[in-house]
Amino acid sequence: MSIYVVTRKSDGVEVYRYGYDHALDLAGFEFVTHDHTIYVAPEPPVVVPPPIKITKLAFRNRFTSQEKVTLELASLDNPAASDQQRQLAAALRSHEEDVAVAQYIDLNRTDTRDGVTQLETFGLIAAGRATVILDTEPTAEEQWNG
Repeated sequence: MSIYVVTRKSDGVEVYRYGYDHALDLAGFEFVTHDHTIYVAPEPPVVVPPPIKITKLAFRNRFTSQEKVTLELASLDNPAASDQQRQLAAALRSHEEDVAVAQYIDLNRTDTRDGVTQLETFGLIAAGRATVILDTEPTAEEQWNG
């Protein structure tokens, strides 16, 4: 079943809606004087969260000392390791370089959120830590004011 929107041809004003398998030539809303078109729901607006900018040090300090050590060790290249382990190490080094050259860290950026979530997925930080790191409201001291 479809929803049909009935509009007057003379002024384009919507005057009626009905649900049926096909368009109906209804009394008072005849095809001659009215258009019967299938209703298409509007796409919901894309909500883009505002940036949450914190300093690079503030971002780094959201990780515990043990997490930093774990990430540092995991980022070391071992030629004897599997390709998968070497790729993970390279990805960690690449991410660290991105942080190093950034002016600030936006906690709402997709790549930031994906990167921290992947750390959790790979077991480099504990379950639930990505949410804490990304979604804890920044303090005044953490905020980037550039």
